[in-house]
This record gives sequence, structure tokens and C-alpha cells, in this order.
Amino acid sequence: RQGAASGILTNDGIHFNNEGNLFFARQILKALQVDNHLKEISYSAYHGPKADLDVYLLIGQSNMAGRTHLQKEDMGEISGVYLFNAYDQWGVARNPLNRYSSIRKELGMQQLNPGYTFAKSMIQADPSRHIGLVVNARGGTSIKQWAKGTEFYKEALRRAQAAQKTGVLKGILWHQGEQDAQDAQYLDKLKNLITDLRDDLDEPPLPFVAG
Repeated sequence: RQGAASGILTNDGIHFNNEGNLFFARQILKALQVDNHLKEISYSAYHGPKADLDVYLLIGQSNMAGRTHLQKEDMGEISGVYLFNAYDQWGVARNPLNRYSSIRKELGMQQLNPGYTFAKSMIQADPSRHIGLVVNARGGTSIKQWAKGTEFYKEALRRAQAAQKTGVLKGILWHQGEQDAQDAQYLDKLKNLITDLRDDLDEPPLPFVAG
């Protein structure tokens, strides 16, 4: 019955006062948050063989983070597709796909990105496969912020390598360039990025699709 703020949680020894109600509500919230956290990190939606999960890394700026407004029909689970979450587990894939990015802006800014149609198209082309998406984009970024050694590069590499433990990396989807529209050296910087990612991921022939 001793509160951290006023020291008193009840006025009559039985019923909570306002301070007591607030204290009690916070304890319930804390317990629920811990419980949900444990459930998320202990659960993976994909249980098949590593060889059957085709993994794609999706990186870049705002269009890859998702800026097209999400419609009601875009909000359901994407069958056969999995999204790499913040606990290095495969969760069910649903929009916004950039929700677990370790470098993103606030969640409300994450909308529809190219990964949605890409994943659905890949499943439609071969329903026997499983698709895993590792989405780690951030709006308003230039290519120099993605160069080897930067925070964005390190995070993309870290999450892709973690995903490689349970799936086979099949390619990288890149959508960026608006910030560098006047950079005459952009193509050279992009080639360097491709080379660095292939080397660090130990995948020399890894396909890299640039939008």
C-alpha cells in the first residue's frame, strides 16, 4: 500500500484512490508487456527447412520504407510470406513491412512499399516456395549514409546475416536515389555498395535489383 509518488495508494485501507488506480494499472501494463515480449521472441511462424525459405533484403529510403497510403485490402496476412522481426524471428508478413526496421522513423510513417507486390508475385510464380523479407529502410537518406561502415549498412548486414541462419539469401531489393538526384558519382557509389554487400554476405553472385 505504499506508493512511490505520494506514498499512499488508498484512503480507507481498502479501496484504491487515484494514485492507487494509476499504480495498479501500470503494474498490469508492465506484466502484459513482458508477457507479449516473451511470446514474440519465443515464437517463429516459419518451421520449415532452411533450404525452403528464400530470403530477400529490402533497403533504401522513403519508397522502400513505404509512402503509398495503405488501403483496407492491403492489411491482411500475406500467405506464404514471412517478415523478419525485431527479435530475429520469422513472423507472419503484413503491412507495413518496414515496421521492424532498426533504423526507421516513427511507425505511422511506414506505409505500402514494393516488397508487398514483390512477395505476392514470387509466391504466385511458385507456390511451393516460402518467402522471407528482411526490411530495413529509412526515408530521406542519401547513398553516402548506406556506405560500408555506416550505421545503416551495419544494420542491414547484421539483420541479413541473422536471417541467413534460418533461410537462404536470394537477393537484395534497393530503392533509393531521390536525395542524390544531382550526384554525378551516384552509379559508382551504388556499384561499391553492391560489391561490399556481396562480399560481406559471402554471396558473390547475389542478385541486386535497383529501383
